[in-house]
Amino acid sequence: MNKTELEEYFKSDKSSWFKINDRGIQEWDNLKVDEFWDLIRQFKMQVVDLDFENYRFPKFNGLTFWRKGEDKEFNQTANFRYAIFQGYTEFQGVIFKGYADFIETNFIELTSFNVTSFLLQVNFNNARFYNDVNFIVANFEKGVFTKTSFAKKAEFNNSHLKNTTFEGCNFNGMLNFTDAEFIENTLFYNTRMNDAIFDNINLASSKLKFENIKFQKESIALFRNIYFKENVSFKNCNMTSIAFNNCNIEKPAFFNCDWNYNSRLILKDEEITKEDFKAFFPNLKEIEESYRQLKNYFENEKNWELSSLAYVSEMEMRKRRLFNEKNYIPYLFYWFYGYFGGYTNNFIKPFFWFLNLTFVIAPIAYLFGYYFSFENNLLEIMGFNYFDALKQSLTAALPFINSNILYDNWWAMSLQTIFSGILLTFIILALRKRFK
Repeated sequence: MNKTELEEYFKSDKSSWFKINDRGIQEWDNLKVDEFWDLIRQFKMQVVDLDFENYRFPKFNGLTFWRKGEDKEFNQTANFRYAIFQGYTEFQGVIFKGYADFIETNFIELTSFNVTSFLLQVNFNNARFYNDVNFIVANFEKGVFTKTSFAKKAEFNNSHLKNTTFEGCNFNGMLNFTDAEFIENTLFYNTRMNDAIFDNINLASSKLKFENIKFQKESIALFRNIYFKENVSFKNCNMTSIAFNNCNIEKPAFFNCDWNYNSRLILKDEEITKEDFKAFFPNLKEIEESYRQLKNYFENEKNWELSSLAYVSEMEMRKRRLFNEKNYIPYLFYWFYGYFGGYTNNFIKPFFWFLNLTFVIAPIAYLFGYYFSFENNLLEIMGFNYFDALKQSLTAALPFINSNILYDNWWAMSLQTIFSGILLTFIILALRKRFK
């Protein structure tokens, strides 16, 4: 074949070289595959021609770009722009010493960049991975993933990412960065994720930014065993899908993020039920600590609303934990604090109970107590009505009102005075928080 025919051969579709078996697996014609890679080594690698633009590659067999015993290295710019890898693809253990260009490259089957080193820069702009892709123990000196599409699982476990950007990417499968190290500047911008795990990542010398991150419905992004510092920020992110398990989250910055809250702040930690995350189910004490840290963060930022909502969630988790630990007496105190006082976050709740106690519950108690008292005659009983009972209730609820009213039910008056005092304290504390 002359040079033109050879280029046409390399760029031709290889779909006729394989068939799909009953299990949906490609079965390639190994003779054609071996011939292809032999020609690649002979007419491309031997003359150090690393321009593979628009090439269509079959599956990777034992010998691909290099002969047995040769170092797996691309010593200068390797151009795979617009290439299509139609079968299993493996760059495992390869060293890219020059610029690596995978712009608008398509990877159809399982792809492995495990233990691969990109010593200059690698560019995956508009690349598409139609199957699982692994970058396990990979090294990125500078990685560019812009509008890159990952149809299935993407794993960066134990990888080292230096000056790496994920911009406009779409992760449709599980994204995993377990034990990854982020060095210098790493940016996730305008990216859409499905399930993601950032477990035990190293942020010692990195500025890590998450900006405009969106999540698919019912997805979970789990950050676990991470000591966040001030060099981490979340901006315009959907926090309703993010869980923080055993993390320090007092120091990262949160700018204009969407939180899940109604009467209290709710982290995704409380909703981790997916099978893929079974090993990461957090306990109530860990969730309680996360809410405490968020409360402190929002207090430092003078965001009193979210701080108070985080405080309510902290108390709620503590109450549940005490019940599970069978510490029933402390549990009852927290139940009382939440049920009647709203954890001093909402003055309406204690105010509602104060009105109920003063105008309904206590007057009824005084009426019944008066009617069934053996010390009162029939005329006295008939002359005692709701308004008389209300006077007694108001006097008991507000002891500073001077009154010479005599009580037949001293115990009821004492209980009301104590309970009303507690409710008034809840109201004052809640109002103080509100105006603060």
